[in-house]
Amino acid sequence: MYSVVDHLKEIYSERMKLVHEFLTNNLPDKWQVGYPGGGYFLWVQAEKDLSEFCKKLEVEGVMVLHGSRATPHTKVTDYATNKFDHCVRLSIAYYETEDLARACQIFCKVANSI
Repeated sequence: MYSVVDHLKEIYSERMKLVHEFLTNNLPDKWQVGYPGGGYFLWVQAEKDLSEFCKKLEVEGVMVLHGSRATPHTKVTDYATNKFDHCVRLSIAYYETEDLARACQIFCKVANSI
């Protein structure tokens, strides 16, 4: 019996594959894109603080969560800021495939310009 959960797993899997492949193929060489075994969050790591990068993305209409704000810590502490400032977290859950593709293009354009 095909369920709503099965349907969502197919949709999220398709979205995750699209975003992961696009970012992996188009981000600067030193950037890394994690591939989760499930779920709908994807982590991207660079070699520098991505605070300004997040602000530039926001100006372009793309919202991501800076790594220091997306840690398992309940508060943004020095530990979170120092350990995750070079990361961002993306969600594939709330957006249609076409919107994600457009956001990926902008994400990579901004990443390659900094």
